[in-house]
Amino acid sequence: MTSELTPLEQACVALVASENWPEFRLDGLRVTRRENTGVGRYVHVADGHQQQLKDGVYETQQHAIEMIGLRLGLDFAVAVVNSRIDHLELVTAGADGWDGIEREWKVI
Repeated sequence: MTSELTPLEQACVALVASENWPEFRLDGLRVTRRENTGVGRYVHVADGHQQQLKDGVYETQQHAIEMIGLRLGLDFAVAVVNSRIDHLELVTAGADGWDGIEREWKVI
């Protein structure tokens, strides 16, 4: 069973895409599985458009997520495996734990 990206997840992928793949379409992305780790989350996705990308781990140069309850916020990266987006990784920027609940947040 698949689901939609949350607004937080979508914002993170959109920021990475805007810096690395300007023509990338987000409207075909669906979440296949979420794994909360205690300090972050892996969001496994499938791309209905099958857009080909160069393998690697992609981050943004200037952005992070500020969230209520996380002193140093969240960092994020998108992993591309076999030419397709494989997953989004969200991780706390400090030693803080995160229960995976998306509280009020903003991009900084």
